[in-house]
Amino acid sequence: FLFGLINYNFLIIFHILFFLPLVFIGFYFKKHTHLLGFKLSKKSKYIIIFSIIYAFVVSCGLNIYYALKREWNSGDVINIFVLGTYIVAPLVVIWAYIDWKSPKKYELEKEYAEKLLENINEVYFYMFERVNTLKYLSSINQHVVLLNGLVRSSKKYSDTSFYLAHGYFNLLNSITSNKINKSFLTNFERMAQLLDGQSSYIEEQYFIYYNSLPSDLKNNYSITCTPYGGITLNSQQIMAKYQLNRYLTEQLDSESIEEDGEVITFNLTFKEFIDKFEEEYELLVNEIV
Repeated sequence: FLFGLINYNFLIIFHILFFLPLVFIGFYFKKHTHLLGFKLSKKSKYIIIFSIIYAFVVSCGLNIYYALKREWNSGDVINIFVLGTYIVAPLVVIWAYIDWKSPKKYELEKEYAEKLLENINEVYFYMFERVNTLKYLSSINQHVVLLNGLVRSSKKYSDTSFYLAHGYFNLLNSITSNKINKSFLTNFERMAQLLDGQSSYIEEQYFIYYNSLPSDLKNNYSITCTPYGGITLNSQQIMAKYQLNRYLTEQLDSESIEEDGEVITFNLTFKEFIDKFEEEYELLVNEIV
């Protein structure tokens, strides 16, 4: 309906000037449809983009044809639509090839992400079990707390899981278009190491406190508590109990040395170290998922 109402030279220039910006807008639309409040599948986005390109090519052809001929010929009009198809067809073929490769790439990304999560979860669940056992020591001033060998587990914190996690992290980032910021993994590793250090201090003091307790109290291999009535602690045990209470309740300084040599100091209680560790874990897992 625009024919005859707009200067054709202007209309042709308009098409040429706005063709590339429209393509750019189309690809922006593909990437940022979530900003519009609804979701489209990847194929639907590409169909919309190619439809925009096809409509624009045909529109340009029709306007140029009418500007030159000033009349319509059904055969020529059909040829313009065919020409538009020839122009868009190679793009569709390229897209189809990329779309065919996408599932293969996705499976590889999924494999690396699962391996990364597996190693991260190994650290998390080990630390979760360990610190929850140590939480029982919060009543050390009122009761004799007997962990009875639970903190003597042969399984200890190891950097091996993080070595593997860093490897899978780098592999995942090398093939995915949505890169994960390395700081998420670094922050989680830092808090795991600091929490491990705090837990080790607590365990060392607990062993001093525990080793001199009466044998009959240590025969039960579950976590037990008993009143202090009738139990006499030696000077080492009394000092260890004091240190345990300090490590569990007071804010203590812990230092982390970064790869660039920078020293970061944290002043937190044991509970705050646990909370910070869990916070960094959740942030990292959410990014990977």
